[in-house]
Amino acid sequence: MPQSCWIATDGAAGNEKQCLALAHYLGVEAEVFRLSLRSPWEQFAPGFRWMARLGFRGEFARRLGEPGPDLFIGCGRRAALAALALRRQGSIRTIQILNPRVDSRLFDWVVCPRHDGLQGPNVIQTTGALHRVDDDWLEAARQQWKHLAELPSPRIGVLVGGPGKHIAMDRDSLERLLSAARSLACPGGEGDGTQGSVLVTASGRTPGYLLPVIKQFLANTPGLAWTGPEDGENPYAGLMAWADRLVVSADSVNMISEALGTGRPVHCEAPAGVAGRLAAFHQQLNDRGLVRKLDDPSEYSYPPLREAPRVAAQLRQQLAAA
Repeated sequence: MPQSCWIATDGAAGNEKQCLALAHYLGVEAEVFRLSLRSPWEQFAPGFRWMARLGFRGEFARRLGEPGPDLFIGCGRRAALAALALRRQGSIRTIQILNPRVDSRLFDWVVCPRHDGLQGPNVIQTTGALHRVDDDWLEAARQQWKHLAELPSPRIGVLVGGPGKHIAMDRDSLERLLSAARSLACPGGEGDGTQGSVLVTASGRTPGYLLPVIKQFLANTPGLAWTGPEDGENPYAGLMAWADRLVVSADSVNMISEALGTGRPVHCEAPAGVAGRLAAFHQQLNDRGLVRKLDDPSEYSYPPLREAPRVAAQLRQQLAAA
């Protein structure tokens, strides 16, 4: 197995978390780099790979002159360029997460969600994103956030993302999400004595003008609403650990995948008009019966979606055979 490992991303939380999850299950300690590129590499990465060493700034650029690690794990197009730069200076095994937008054979392995449609002899396909949500992670979160157990059941966790390339988020869509959560928390209607609680966390991508809407909407509902650092530590892990059900906005493959790692019922519904890879991802989830619509309170079960351990086991086997 590799003795040293570098992780590199563009700094996006979702990309970095995927790399860290894979390194964790591979059992390797990793140094983490958040890449910065000069122009024109920033605009065209992973293009100009024959001169890739000239494109990097910061710590990664300084370390390129050193003997590289045994293993490199990257996610995103900047990381794809970094992997290609490292391969030119030694026998470094490279794992690229997500479609690199160049020939996959330029890497040792490419780990890519099925909804990207990439295939090849060195491509490992996944359903959704890699993540760290497993039994140990959930138990640690339950211990850290054990006071959330005092909130009335059913506890409905709500993970709010933001607008993206293929999907919008406005006040109407957010209120529909919150209304669904409140209905699930109060299956007999408010005031019937069976009211549960709603636990909401926003993300860095949630538009600022919508943050007050979350608190206003849930002002009379037991639970909590986290909209930023002014509310203290983000209870994201606690929500995942203690929620009886999870309601997730449709924009984030990472958040949906992590929610499905809990094995709890997940309510997520792509709005009409969603297209492209995101639509393909939602179709896969529906075909496998992994999610329910926002207004569907039915009970159901499924094997938790935990792709990182599976991918790591396959990679360990191939690394040992190399």
